[in-house]
Amino acid sequence: LNYAFRIFVRTMSFHFSPLVLCLDDLQWADTLSLNTIELLLSDVQNKCSLMIIGCYRSNEVNGNHILSTLLQDLSEMQKQNAELITISQIELGNLGIKEVNQAIMALISTDKESKTEGLATICYKKTLGNPFFLLEFVKLLEEEGLLHFHLGLFQWKWDETEIGSRTASTENVVDLLQQKMERLSVEVQGFLQCAACLGSSFADDTIKLIWHHKKHIYEDSSESETGTEELLMTMVEEHYLENHEKNNYRWIHDKIQQAASSLIEEESRASFRLSIGEILHQELSENKLEACLFEVANLLNTDITGVTNIEYAKIDLMAAEKARDISAFD
Repeated sequence: LNYAFRIFVRTMSFHFSPLVLCLDDLQWADTLSLNTIELLLSDVQNKCSLMIIGCYRSNEVNGNHILSTLLQDLSEMQKQNAELITISQIELGNLGIKEVNQAIMALISTDKESKTEGLATICYKKTLGNPFFLLEFVKLLEEEGLLHFHLGLFQWKWDETEIGSRTASTENVVDLLQQKMERLSVEVQGFLQCAACLGSSFADDTIKLIWHHKKHIYEDSSESETGTEELLMTMVEEHYLENHEKNNYRWIHDKIQQAASSLIEEESRASFRLSIGEILHQELSENKLEACLFEVANLLNTDITGVTNIEYAKIDLMAAEKARDISAFD
């Protein structure tokens, strides 16, 4: 398999030179995936140009992380053969207040820095310059009517004092997202809560299964319910989820998933997650259970204080064996 993959990349880089691969969220990559990157970069027989751009969150990668080990190995490889591989590391921080102001100027189509400085200060305070948070915050301001386009003047208008007072109770964008979600119907909020427990991505069949059994999760579940497809479409329209593969959805950003998870009452969060884990354990076929084994094991281990369950232990064993097999690399 390694040989076949190397041949494939050689062929692609020959016909599409330079070949650029961009890999995001490497802090979550498993050993097999990282070893594959090293395999491609150390291929001395690939004479064509190959660039791999890897992105990761440095605050989630310490010296003992497997990604750190890969980076150290690649650095050693570069020292031994500088012609084979060149490693460059660029640290991207959050935007400064000046850059935030420039972004807002671009968004509202103005070239006067002084006009947007006050708004930029508020945005920077709430988002700390995180680009994703900045866009979400500006979007929320527009949705709340705090930032609006005046057709008569043909320009964007806002009241910094009102923005400050209306957003004073929220410390960051996650809090604002949660407040926005809380204004949705109870049913949609419940759907968000269920989806938040299924990981960063999930199959539509999985969320359909959970929603079908929602009476086991919500004691006051209503008989009248919106179809799963319609709820998923609502989540996509609200820019909470995206359909990234056929019949599969994923969260636009992990902070949106975090906000959705925060909708679950803290005192019942563990039992809520356990209920979803039990439904998946009992209802999923063997093949579908295998596909989301880690998520199910994580859910079942949420609230097991003082409880011994042989079936749950079997799931843990299966997850451990799968993790071991994934990490094995010949």
